[in-house]
Amino acid sequence: GGVGRAALALGITQPAVSQYLRALEDHVGHPLFERRGFYALYYFFGLWGRRAPEPEEVPDWVEGPRPTPDSFLPPYDQVQWLERHGYTLFVNESK
Repeated sequence: GGVGRAALALGITQPAVSQYLRALEDHVGHPLFERRGFYALYYFFGLWGRRAPEPEEVPDWVEGPRPTPDSFLPPYDQVQWLERHGYTLFVNESK
């Protein structure tokens, strides 16, 4: 999202950008952005032999909005949802 791109452009972490945004919102006294919930973005970059998605890459699957981060599906339920919706998955659980 936008916070991730801002972090890359500034050379800092996403949590640092979020912290700066919260401080700015506290200073002006109101939210700067309309927040409608939490989203989880899933990238299947590992299928292509890459270690991470490209910064401008569109997610393969988006889950949300949810009222809290804790309200997302657990990993096992995510896999079941994907399989029910036509995805063929290979999960490598080696340690």
